[in-house]
Amino acid sequence: MPDAALASLAILKVNWDTSGKDYIECFIPFVIECVRRSSDDVISLHAIQNDLRTHFAIDMPLNALKMVLTRAKKRGFLRREHDVLYRNIERCSNTRFKERQIKVEATYDAVLQRLQQYAKENHSLDWSASDASEALNTFLRDNSLALLFSVAEGGVYASSQDRSSRHFVVGSFIADAQQQNDNQLFEDITILSQGNLLLNVLYLPSPDKLSKKFNNTRVYLDTSFLASAVGFAGPVRAAAPLELIALLKEYDAPLCCFRMSLEETLRILNHCAERLRTQRVGDWHGSFLEYFVETRRTASDIELLATRLPQKLRELSISIDEKPPYEDRFLIDEAAFEKAIEDAIHYLNPRARVHDVDCISAVARIRRGRIAYYPEESHALFVTMNSVLAQATRRFFQDEFSPGVVALCMTDYALGNLLWLKNPTITPDLPKKQLLAHAYAAMQPPEPLWKRYLIEAARLQEGGKISSEDYYLLRYSLASKKILMEVTHGDESAFVEGTVQEVLDIAKERIRADLTQALVIEKGERQRIDSELQKRLEKESSQRIILRSRAAGISKWICRPLHILGVALIMIGTCYIFPWGFPRISKGWLRYVSTFALFSMSVLSFLSLIRGTTLQHLVENIERALTNKLSEFFLSFAGLAGDKKERD
Repeated sequence: MPDAALASLAILKVNWDTSGKDYIECFIPFVIECVRRSSDDVISLHAIQNDLRTHFAIDMPLNALKMVLTRAKKRGFLRREHDVLYRNIERCSNTRFKERQIKVEATYDAVLQRLQQYAKENHSLDWSASDASEALNTFLRDNSLALLFSVAEGGVYASSQDRSSRHFVVGSFIADAQQQNDNQLFEDITILSQGNLLLNVLYLPSPDKLSKKFNNTRVYLDTSFLASAVGFAGPVRAAAPLELIALLKEYDAPLCCFRMSLEETLRILNHCAERLRTQRVGDWHGSFLEYFVETRRTASDIELLATRLPQKLRELSISIDEKPPYEDRFLIDEAAFEKAIEDAIHYLNPRARVHDVDCISAVARIRRGRIAYYPEESHALFVTMNSVLAQATRRFFQDEFSPGVVALCMTDYALGNLLWLKNPTITPDLPKKQLLAHAYAAMQPPEPLWKRYLIEAARLQEGGKISSEDYYLLRYSLASKKILMEVTHGDESAFVEGTVQEVLDIAKERIRADLTQALVIEKGERQRIDSELQKRLEKESSQRIILRSRAAGISKWICRPLHILGVALIMIGTCYIFPWGFPRISKGWLRYVSTFALFSMSVLSFLSLIRGTTLQHLVENIERALTNKLSEFFLSFAGLAGDKKERD
């Protein structure tokens, strides 16, 4: 046990000091391998959780799985579209996890076979595969660190002197491989020793002294958490809250809610019932109403759920507390805090904002100014599923407290992960060969890092006794800093709860909503462009009219001399052919007629040039005037002139 704790602590410290990797990083390769093996590209929390159990016998809470997937996304193994995570299959396929796993399992089988052969030939022991496996596993458990120390120092491994023990047989087997320069066998044994130490990092046996309990600290659960835990949003969304409740009970945490939270939950149920009764569900959304609609609940069903709510809370061991009295010394600036969370959240319902302010203010009064660095010692803690509320609360009060102080409000995600880190991970019920292969495939560090592990282990060994309690405390401390920092700055991945099909359905709805919004934006943009184009056309038309008018005026002044010149030429021609000698009409009548005709044509041409009068136009005017005169004559002759006047 001391060697396992010593090596685990050394590996944890070196990983943190060299690359900032905490305990949670160890599980990323397991999750990525489950993602790679999945038949679906979309990520379902529950599907991945089940795959972890199936492939690796790892039982990981949903909140811890969310944190691992968030980190995997930041490394490019996943991508996010419409708040749904999809795998990057090319990146997931390049981890070589399966290849390493198969290699270590083959190495284990080869060493086991050689051990059986050695025991029979050198010690007359006819070990079965099970006997040899038990002997090898026991040796690795107790001697892996010592073996790696001897390898690093270049010495010869000294086996046990107790010839009756299995340790002696395995130890002499290893020493013989080293003395016979069987490099391949000795290298294989070294790999198994490394795998055993890596395995201890994941599944170090729990310390004798249990971790801290929730000493006099009451955990107050928010409205959405309560409603989800009792099943008002369906069994899928109830899974994570129920996991956290189970963890809190393990640490003897008093589970509570304020009466105002109970009343707010009842208001939500009443609102849902009214919507279902009046069939007005299309203009109001929410996980609770959606679940009620999907399961075809009626208004009376919801009323019945409301009456049973106090009983369901008692079944979950959740008590109902009244608000503590107001004391001037422990009041917060509720008006300023209310503005701060309103700016961050933009509440649609003012009652919800008042509820959040009242709950967090009540927790501050219960704490009475006391600060704590562990949730178990905080005296009161408000747990919400609203990460924005938790972030806004921490930001508002961060000037009053140091960064490590437990905030008044914490998300269920953060608290669940902190408790999981405090809880020893149970070793899966799998053969040691598989466990070694899994640990080595997931965590195989480069050779220079192994040297640093051993140096740190030697330093810790010289420093005194190391217990598994030390490892768990450091594991919790290092990871908790990252968890609180990630929650403070926001978790960029929004996880959709449900099966693969449910996640796909939600993704389709979000895509449809995004497309509808895009169409609305496109329509508005098109209308704006059409309006601008119409304004431009009107402006161009107005400019065109002005320019044409200006051009017409200039042309008129330019062409006026042409009119004058034309008239002058006609007059000169007329004067030239006029019979100025005035001959007799009987002899010069033709010249008179020609002159008159030419003069008439000159006048007509002049009018045509000046006023646009044509011969046809003139004849039509004469015809029209003659028609009017003849009509008047005929009507007068027929005695219809009066009727004509009356008609006129």
